[in-house]
Amino acid sequence: NGGIKQAFRGWQDFVAKHGDEPPLMEGITNAQLFFIGFAQTWCQVSKPERQKLLAQVNPHSSPRFRVNGPLANFPEFAKSFSCQDGSKMKPASPCTVW
Repeated sequence: NGGIKQAFRGWQDFVAKHGDEPPLMEGITNAQLFFIGFAQTWCQVSKPERQKLLAQVNPHSSPRFRVNGPLANFPEFAKSFSCQDGSKMKPASPCTVW
């Protein structure tokens, strides 16, 4: 949770100093691209058998939870994508760090 918060603040500071560029893709804001870029770093495809094995032996969360967990708890994400109150990506009681 804290890492995505700090990264987003850094991006906002950069935009404040250097200005915001026009969006790179029609219909997607630069804030949305920031979050898409974050999620893309964890993008992977694996079979259910491998997911089960990793859940048993890997001390780290699966990529899906490394993306959905922090973003669901980050109000700026919900605002950027207009997530509905109480939805999976904008829970009623988000976890807050820092």
